[in-house]
Amino acid sequence: MRLNPCWTATSTLSVIYVLYISPTLGAKLFVGTNAGVISTINFDGYNTRQISVDTNAAPLPSWQTIVNSTFLISTNEGPKNGDGSIVSYKIESDGRLSKISKQTGLTGLIHAAVSPNHDFIVAAAYYGHGVAVYPLSSTGGLSPASQTFKYTLYRHPAGAFRMRQEDTHPHQIAFDPSGKFMLVNDLGADVIRIYAVRAGKVTEFAQAPVPTGFGPRHGVFITTSHGRYYYVVGELANHIAVYQVTYTAGGAEMNLMMVQRVSSCGDRPAPLKIPEVTASGIEISPDKHFLYVSNRGDASLPGTPPSDSISAWKINQNGTLKFLKLLHAGGSTPRHFSIDPSGKYVAVALQGSNLVSFYRRDTYTGLWPDRPVASWHSPPGPTCVQWLYDDRDNLRRQRIRT
Repeated sequence: MRLNPCWTATSTLSVIYVLYISPTLGAKLFVGTNAGVISTINFDGYNTRQISVDTNAAPLPSWQTIVNSTFLISTNEGPKNGDGSIVSYKIESDGRLSKISKQTGLTGLIHAAVSPNHDFIVAAAYYGHGVAVYPLSSTGGLSPASQTFKYTLYRHPAGAFRMRQEDTHPHQIAFDPSGKFMLVNDLGADVIRIYAVRAGKVTEFAQAPVPTGFGPRHGVFITTSHGRYYYVVGELANHIAVYQVTYTAGGAEMNLMMVQRVSSCGDRPAPLKIPEVTASGIEISPDKHFLYVSNRGDASLPGTPPSDSISAWKINQNGTLKFLKLLHAGGSTPRHFSIDPSGKYVAVALQGSNLVSFYRRDTYTGLWPDRPVASWHSPPGPTCVQWLYDDRDNLRRQRIRT
């Protein structure tokens, strides 16, 4: 059954959708969009059913972060040239969201990450050219920003893409597995900014350069028997960079060294098109064996219309990547995607097709078939899709290949 949500073509608000997965999967999903409300959707693996709607996340909740399986934090990019904001919610037992607090922020808050101790949230402002730290209480309340870091360019433009690298554009925040460092991927400045995390505060530590015109967007960490690695998507170069992570001075310093750089389209470069192809999301499977990167706008796989792709990679023990296959995204513009805690399902937010597509994933091969098991018709612009899992799932994931 396909569900048409409560939405009209004239709506100017933004939406977060919450999809409920059957208890056998032990998870729910939260989907942020560019169109108007927050909805709770029931999904049993084959069908969808709307449960509730909420209107507190307008106008542009483009990213959602889950804290302790209890709270949801949503960024809000804000109106054009206006202040962004950050909103916290309590996640009710049936998936409904109850607003707890809201704080204003820099323009274009586009991503947020929770600290290792869950005592603060850090939000990245793409158009505000900085990041802000928000204290988080044990009851989910957000306080006004306690720290704000603003960035400027030392050269103009920073990289090879004058229209995209005319200024700093922090895109994502990632805490390393040790909990002692925080990384900010700055697409505009072509740099990875490294911060030390100590006693609830972050301190500027170092900068790791990336290749000119790379455009670092999102990154993920993994630990193998050979060491720790950080994988970064270059949105502008359509590449994946693999960095080996080392620590010196008794763990007080972090160092990044690039050990591999590959096309986000696998065994071929991204197609030359107008508008250009842009790599986007990056995820690692729960068993830590596979890595995936989505390619927006490549339309490289057959269908009516053709589908954009998600490249699948085997993670070698030494952290390097082996290309497996280009997989169907299910439509156009897979801005974000995520894998459920069991590793059996993948949900893809197709911003250009106004769909969320669900695939049944083979946990042994890491691949999925060309056709999704279900597709949910979304209001315009689904931008983020997050699975909710309980603490037992979290512990299980942490125990795998750490």
